Amino acid sequence: RISVRYVNKLDLTIVPEKGLQEFFNLSLNVPNGIPNTLSKYLLQFQVVHPEEKLLANITKSFKCCSKSENLIHVTLDIEVNGEASKEIGIQNPFEEIRTFKNDLFFKSITETTQNLYNE
Repeated sequence: RISVRYVNKLDLTIVPEKGLQEFFNLSLNVPNGIPNTLSKYLLQFQVVHPEEKLLANITKSFKCCSKSENLIHVTLDIEVNGEASKEIGIQNPFEEIRTFKNDLFFKSITETTQNLYNE
């Protein structure tokens, strides 16, 4: 078994009217009637690659910055597990894992987030 883990830490300035949806395609939906002024949250789920024998654990969390009202610290943690053997080696499984991890990451963030870090 082989595993890789990428912990992405992002500091983002949130516009209250737009919320986290401006930066992430994966977010928490707060039910109507519950105040949406969150101070922190944790979202975690597991996905299986439909063709490869890969399992990914995705954890997204955030907490508010104590120094700025609109600044939040977000962690997008992606761990992907796969199988390796003497027959197939580790190069191909690592490439499959990396490709799956990149797909998960870029589908989790919006174009706005990509543009922030491409500048």
